[in-house]
Amino acid sequence: MKILLAVSVVLLGVIGSQGHAASKAKPQAAPPTKWPSVFVGTVPKSGTHLLFKALTLITGTQWQFHMSKWEGHPVVACHLNRRDRADMFASDKWRSIVLYRDPRDAIISQLHYIIDRNYHWLHTFDLKGLQRFKALPQEQQISFLINLSNGRDINWFSREALKWRDAPRILSICFEDLIGSKGGGDDAQQRVALEQIGSWLGYNMSEKQLTHVADNLFGDSKTFRSGQIGNWQNYFTEAHKVLFKQKMGDLLIDLGYEKDYNW
Repeated sequence: MKILLAVSVVLLGVIGSQGHAASKAKPQAAPPTKWPSVFVGTVPKSGTHLLFKALTLITGTQWQFHMSKWEGHPVVACHLNRRDRADMFASDKWRSIVLYRDPRDAIISQLHYIIDRNYHWLHTFDLKGLQRFKALPQEQQISFLINLSNGRDINWFSREALKWRDAPRILSICFEDLIGSKGGGDDAQQRVALEQIGSWLGYNMSEKQLTHVADNLFGDSKTFRSGQIGNWQNYFTEAHKVLFKQKMGDLLIDLGYEKDYNW
C-alpha cells in the first residue's frame, strides 16, 4: 500500500460477539489534543461507506457524505471532483484522505449499483436511458461502463485519485488494504492501514481497540454488496480485457495493480 500523506479509515467500539467477550464500555482511543480539519475524497464504488464507518468508530462522530463539521472544525467529505484540488488542502491545518480501488472492481460494483436502482447518481442516464441500459446484455453493459467518458466515470475518478495520491500531505489508502481477509485481503495489512488512519487523525489506538475495529469493519454499510477483491475476474471476457487495456491499462500500472499489460 502506498501512503503519502492523506487519510482513510479506523474503527473503535465494543468488543463484538464473534468469539469475544462483550464489553459494556466501548474501548475509546484518546482524542487528539488538537482537532484537525479533514478532507475525505473517494473514488465512487471504492468503499466510501467502509471508510465512513471506520471514521465513525474511531472518532465517535457519525461520518457521512457532505458533513461540514467535526468537533467544530471544517470537514469536506465527498467523491473526488473538479472543484477540490490537492493543493487546496496541503497545509498543516488539514488532514486529507483519499480512497481508491482497482478500477476493474469499481466498474463491476458500479454495474450492480445501477442495476439495483431506478436512478443513477452519476447522471449518466435519464430514466429512458437507464431503462435501455438495464435491457442490454451484461457483456454490453460492462463494455459501456468501460467506455464511458463523461467526466464522472470510473476512469476519470481513478485518474483524479492518482493525482491526489502523488500530492504532498495526503494519506492515500486503497480499498484492497482496508477490506481485510473477509473481502479477500490481508488482515495484517488491514491493521496497518487502520493504524495509519487513526494516527493521521491524532488517535493512537491500543491493540484492543485496533482489534475491535478490524473485527467489525467488514459489511453492514449503506451500499455494501459483496466487498470482494478481484471480483472483476468473474465478469470480464477477453473482449473486456482488451477494451479495458486500451482505456485504462496505463492507469492500472500507475496505481500499482498491474506491472504490465499481460494480465
